[in-house]
Amino acid sequence: MDCKELKQKEAATILAKAWNNLDASLLEPYMAKEIIFWSQQALTDMTGKNAVLSHLNLEMETMRKSPDKRVFAELGETKPYRLAPDAPEACVVLAHGDKNNVQALVLLKLECGKINSIGICFEAPHPSTATRSGEYPH
Repeated sequence: MDCKELKQKEAATILAKAWNNLDASLLEPYMAKEIIFWSQQALTDMTGKNAVLSHLNLEMETMRKSPDKRVFAELGETKPYRLAPDAPEACVVLAHGDKNNVQALVLLKLECGKINSIGICFEAPHPSTATRSGEYPH
């Protein structure tokens, strides 16, 4: 199988750009056809590129209509837990209204050069556990 090499940090940068510009179409070329979108605040996962893009477009449209809920998507890195010492991975730290009002941590999984999973975490791992970079890609 001939796969493009999309690196974790590149994928996180693309996702952060999409949020900072409120433009889900920036993600489209990098999403796997059967991408899974999950959130710790949702009861079920969403599967499929079209469904995930529609969901993100709706969320971003809502944000555009509420300037007081401006999103700040910052590049970050996960911190390994002592009991699960995986290597740190690039992630996105989401804040609303103010860069220091961190609300969520976005985890990405890649397969064959495409983003095949986007997960929004509010509790585990807690967003405060990420190393923040101060980079907000546009």
